[in-house]
Amino acid sequence: MSFPYDRWVDIDWYLYDSFDDAKWRLEQADTSYSALLGNISEPVAQIEGNTIVSAIGSLISCLENFGGFTASSWNYSYLYRAIYLAWLECDPVPPPAVTMDEILSAMVTATDDEYQKFIGLVDAYRIGLWNKPFNAEYYAALGRGFAL
Repeated sequence: MSFPYDRWVDIDWYLYDSFDDAKWRLEQADTSYSALLGNISEPVAQIEGNTIVSAIGSLISCLENFGGFTASSWNYSYLYRAIYLAWLECDPVPPPAVTMDEILSAMVTATDDEYQKFIGLVDAYRIGLWNKPFNAEYYAALGRGFAL
């Protein structure tokens, strides 16, 4: 199953694109729903209108409380913060790959203890390979490739 938003950028763009419109419509509903109730004079229609107005009022309250649509900007809303924090917790961006420059910098600034651990590890690998077959053609080709 595919999700509509596989990257945080997509969610971010959607919220940015739709928040202002949703906030404007919410404000319009807030000002219009009580005016609707005041213009109904028939008793049965007033009861039905009351039900509709109550439903709109509940929806407005829910969106304000859940989504934070009263926030000044879309990225300060509760909804945005909740989705952003959930994204960080559940699907964090993988760390960038280690570069050769970072490896070399770490080796140049290493302490004596770190040198000793590194050489010990390399020597342990070497010992593990002593009794293994050696592919001379592969390593000769590899050496020629580096020489070029």
